[in-house]
Amino acid sequence: IGAHYGYYSCMAAQLGMQVTAFEPIDANYQMLRDNLEKNELLTNVRVIHGAVGDHSHIAKIYGAFSGATLIPGQSRKPESMYQITQVYRLSEIAFKQEPTLFLMDVEGFELQVLDGAGDLLNDSENNSWIVETGGDRLLEFGTRMMDAGYSLFYIGRSKLTPISRTDLKSSTLGGNFLCINLSLIINQELVAKYL
Repeated sequence: IGAHYGYYSCMAAQLGMQVTAFEPIDANYQMLRDNLEKNELLTNVRVIHGAVGDHSHIAKIYGAFSGATLIPGQSRKPESMYQITQVYRLSEIAFKQEPTLFLMDVEGFELQVLDGAGDLLNDSENNSWIVETGGDRLLEFGTRMMDAGYSLFYIGRSKLTPISRTDLKSSTLGGNFLCINLSLIINQELVAKYL
């Protein structure tokens, strides 16, 4: 979600994973498709030209390349630099009911994406999330994920750091966070490798 030019989409597809990539910025979307074609991955990836949010609508997305956002005034670019994009609810898109990793980089729009995720958010037995977030959003984001049955980990350079509810209240961390259900042995084993 926020696939940019497709680095992670290509990596996942090359590993044989079924990939759905959302990218709202026109130039990024074209680069994503070009990269999939150059890597002969067009049949492995479903590409959706649009953003993800709490309801379906047409919206302005501000900025360009990386750092584009649906939040007015948050882009590092002039507000006159925008384009129009379709916004989808994640729950509207059909996903197989099997283990799925959602990778999200939406420049401050994380909570709205969760609002539109529906049952995908609550299915912690099948779904895991890696989300870039921080600042004022981290407390609400982390609380919502924990309430939905996920454990939260900060992804550092070489290890995972567990984040508790108490940590959330005073944390100044920003970056990527793993949200995963540790009641499953396979997830416990995965996380144990990086602690």
